[in-house]
Amino acid sequence: MAYSELVKNFNRIRDYMREFYVYGFKSREEYTGKSARSYDDERRRLESWLGDYMQFRRTPEGKNVFLSIDSRLSRHNPLYKAWKAKSFTDGDITLHFILMDILAPDGEAMSVGEITGRMDEYLSAFEEPRLFDESTVRKKLREYVAEGILAVEKRGKALYYKRVPDSAPCDADVLDFFSEVSLCGVIGSFLLDKAGADKEGLHRIEADRTDTDKAEPYKAGAPSAEPPKTGMSYRAEPCKAGAHRAESYKAGTRREGSDKTRLQKEELLQAEMPCRAEPCKAGMLGAKPHRGNFAFKHHYITGAMDSEIVYQLLEAMHEKRHATLETVNRQRGRVSKNSVVPLRILISVQSGRQYIMAYVPRSRRIKSFRMDNIVSVKPGEVCGNFEELRGKLESMQPHMWGVSTQGRSGRRTEHVEFTVRYGNDEQHIHRRLEREKRCGTVERIDGNTSRFSAEVYDASEMIPWIRTFICRITEISFSDPGTEAQFRGDLEEMYRLYGLEGGEGE
Repeated sequence: MAYSELVKNFNRIRDYMREFYVYGFKSREEYTGKSARSYDDERRRLESWLGDYMQFRRTPEGKNVFLSIDSRLSRHNPLYKAWKAKSFTDGDITLHFILMDILAPDGEAMSVGEITGRMDEYLSAFEEPRLFDESTVRKKLREYVAEGILAVEKRGKALYYKRVPDSAPCDADVLDFFSEVSLCGVIGSFLLDKAGADKEGLHRIEADRTDTDKAEPYKAGAPSAEPPKTGMSYRAEPCKAGAHRAESYKAGTRREGSDKTRLQKEELLQAEMPCRAEPCKAGMLGAKPHRGNFAFKHHYITGAMDSEIVYQLLEAMHEKRHATLETVNRQRGRVSKNSVVPLRILISVQSGRQYIMAYVPRSRRIKSFRMDNIVSVKPGEVCGNFEELRGKLESMQPHMWGVSTQGRSGRRTEHVEFTVRYGNDEQHIHRRLEREKRCGTVERIDGNTSRFSAEVYDASEMIPWIRTFICRITEISFSDPGTEAQFRGDLEEMYRLYGLEGGEGE
């Protein structure tokens, strides 16, 4: 079967994108989810969208293909391209453009019979015209009404259809920012394309762009083929000081020697770059290419793959409905279904990972589900006590450090307390405690000592943050013995790693 760039089942694309980008570094032989031929087909499909960002490395185990995206250079999320490759037939294309021509924005409303008759006139000019029956036209009109492209009005027993006027002008910078930071930002990306922003040209410039420092090859220490044990999502290349310089994403791309030369090249490309967006229409932005004005130090782009799931959950919350979530356990390879009431979407500011907080009637608890583990969302009946459940979640959030609502101890809440001591020239430590605490209180004991305390549902979520104060902690206590044993065990393991068994005192 010939390879096709178009997509019918987006869940399959989500899986392969996650393997190539989030986890990455798997050879063709190591990927066992599908056949080798399926692997090749999906790799070529991804390469057709993201060829500028694909890299490979040869190892004794084989050739590893992965995506390498530097957020310092790519101002627009390249993963949105996957949503812009949609499966369609020749008939779909013909029907769409003839309908858009017949139902011009300033035209009269027409019935299904009138539209079908006009379409037959259009197609009669061809030697072998492909005629559409009235049922097919009616289905397409209903689809476009649901999408907001057409408006419908009833005159007697007949329905009349008319094009909806184009939307009012929108500032391109607003769309640019929305598309990169918001939930379902892919909507902003589509609107930017429609508004005339030539993002494809910008991607081409960004792919050629380089720092003044000489590009360095990838070195040992890159992420392994296995997902990180901490559950944290990482980028295909760790961002360490001086370790990753912007590399040419295409083999043999010519390097420019200075920032001045690079800027001149960009200005020339911008001046000569034709607009790929469709011609501007009344009420839309002009076709002048828009250059993005936003760059991000930490650009969490993997949420793009979950946009459809996020949209369906937002819709369920807006309508205050139950929903059935089909989720996958990747470690066990098991798919399960959960009937829930979606309440709120939370996003980690550390990893960019998205979660849905939902009430589970079966266990009568509010718990979290990782968005990238959700395969499908099926809306259910309206929930009568939705506002009550959301109020319960809001009352719980002052005791949530992350997304966990129950610790290993099973108690209602767990107490955490630690004291830090710092020098006279380290007053920023106290300010950092105040700034970074998500809950709890910070007490200044004296000019060089501060104490943090909190009541949280799951104290183990705080351990990574507490570790950042480890050189200055003088006292620490957890109400849950298991969490305290974990923390102290991690310290002992670190001492053993550096040959300091028993601590620095021995």
